[in-house]
Amino acid sequence: MSVAVLGAGAVGGYLGGLLAHAGNDVTLIARGEQLRAIQSNGLQVRSERGDFTVQVRATDRTDGVGPVDLVLFTVKTYQTQEAVPLLRPLLGEGTTVLALQNGAGSWELLQESLEGGRVVPGAIYIEA
Repeated sequence: MSVAVLGAGAVGGYLGGLLAHAGNDVTLIARGEQLRAIQSNGLQVRSERGDFTVQVRATDRTDGVGPVDLVLFTVKTYQTQEAVPLLRPLLGEGTTVLALQNGAGSWELLQESLEGGRVVPGAIYIEA
């Protein structure tokens, strides 16, 4: 399955790492120090379930990734409007967008911005 993680911070990076470790084709969309670290050293996951490093494609641009099967939308809620244009190049006919954000109704704003039923709301709780 092809997966793009838009917002590869703590939650997005962890989930993207698990999916890549399981053999999925994952692209992480990140920026700044996070992006440079992933590009230089791979994505390092430290977990009670075991630590691992995966070599995964990481970029700050979505226009070269192409349509994917699944987008994990894990940007901060206040960045949703800014991130919507970055999301569009990742969407194809059957793409599902799983919204995992810090805001109960944030997925509705995302769905309205995309004008379609592609968005699935989700919740995740990761203890640190």
